Amino acid sequence: MDFRSCCQSDMDPAVETIQALDTDIREELPAEPEEPELPELPRVASPWSFSRRCAVSEGIIRGIPLQATLRGAGHLWRKPPCDMSTAEKIRVWNMTQDVKKFDVFFSHSWATSGRLKYAALLIDTGFGYSVLFWIAAELLAASLYLFDFLPMPRLLHVEIAQFSGDFPLGMWMMAFGALAQFIGLILSPYLPSKRRDCFVDFASINQFEPELMHRGILGLGDCLSLSTELCILWSPKVFTRLWCVFELAAFRAANPSGRLRLLPLHMIVEIGITMIAAVLGSLAVWISGPTRFTLEPTSVSEAARWAAVLALTWCFVSVLRRISLQKRTFIEQLDSFDLDKAESRMERDKELIYEAITRCYGSLEQFTEYVRSDLRKDLLENRAWIPLSCPLSLVMPFAALRAEHVVALWKGGAPVDMLGAYAASSVAFTFWLGLCIYSIFYLTEVVRKPVRAGLFWNSLQSFVISGLVVALIAAGTFLEYSARNGDQVALVAWILVLVVGLLSSLTRLRR
Repeated sequence: MDFRSCCQSDMDPAVETIQALDTDIREELPAEPEEPELPELPRVASPWSFSRRCAVSEGIIRGIPLQATLRGAGHLWRKPPCDMSTAEKIRVWNMTQDVKKFDVFFSHSWATSGRLKYAALLIDTGFGYSVLFWIAAELLAASLYLFDFLPMPRLLHVEIAQFSGDFPLGMWMMAFGALAQFIGLILSPYLPSKRRDCFVDFASINQFEPELMHRGILGLGDCLSLSTELCILWSPKVFTRLWCVFELAAFRAANPSGRLRLLPLHMIVEIGITMIAAVLGSLAVWISGPTRFTLEPTSVSEAARWAAVLALTWCFVSVLRRISLQKRTFIEQLDSFDLDKAESRMERDKELIYEAITRCYGSLEQFTEYVRSDLRKDLLENRAWIPLSCPLSLVMPFAALRAEHVVALWKGGAPVDMLGAYAASSVAFTFWLGLCIYSIFYLTEVVRKPVRAGLFWNSLQSFVISGLVVALIAAGTFLEYSARNGDQVALVAWILVLVVGLLSSLTRLRR
């Protein structure tokens, strides 16, 4: 916009006088020392020098507690800043405060559903309270059972060693547990927890004052260097967004030893569906009658049960493999990354990012080369981070079913040794089931690509993985049943298998 008036001709002499004075002053001043030093700064190998290239004023490094972003059903994640009113932007900015470091820096795309981000972060951060609520609900239901406040409409047929009998069986521990698990997640942002200051663009960068916004964007380098972890809320669009690619490259260049997590958002939907399926599956097992699991399909219901397990596993494996393959495909496409084709929601943002890239990398060309080489290689070596809560959430409905059995035996007056054997074997099998489910996540990440093109071969590969997992579940079922009936060899084998499985899983989690 041109602010010059019709009196410009009268002002020209003044301008010339000022310019002349400025020239005279510059001749008297000593040469500035900063200019010769700039070429000595590293470019490609170490593109960041924050103290000189990306320094910003104090007051720009502002964080917001992660729990605060999840309150109100995650409305902060669901509404982009461009859709907020000025009053809303001011309210969000006032929720932040100056911090010395960030526990986590979130990289995400506004093209992805905010509900997905909210659900993913809720499961990621609130699972501890979900488990506590689940345990409390199980204890409450067990107490109500013992005082005969809850009906137990079915009979549990049990055969252990030389003993067999029928015991009253309820379903309230399963119902209470599923409800409490959900309530624990929803309430977790409002309950006491360790404070985690995070960087999120809609809060940490001022959205209503252009000058502060400009300084905040140029200060992204400082924010990334002060972040312990970069968490990428991954969706298929994330590696096509200019913001996300810039944050990824900047974090790796600025903080090589920092933790990088890929949290797949679409997997959360599939896990949520599978959790519902797990609850319905445990209910189906409860309805189907006697719970003597064997490898032989001794009845139509037993054969149908294993067929349903295989079908459910195959669907889950197919979805996870598709997501994993899609993620790797987008990463591999970074070798042809074109900065001009990277998407940005607003043209103004693109100009600011270009300025920040030039300020911190030296040039747009050097940034492009870094993305195509070092960043792409680093991401290909980084597997998607799967929260431990995912497999455990799928196990909990079946753990509640086993708890129903134990309470039924206790309330029915079963012998102590029988009760102890059944309880111990049920706990062991629950751990084993969790390991089997975790192996699904591992195998679908490793065996993501079809051996041959075509729907048939892709489906067959998923079926083989599913068959392997179901075989592991069946083996655990057989060992549990044998150990519960006094087979010492089976008991030793059962313990060894559990120990090896737990150690291998813990080793992978530490990596």
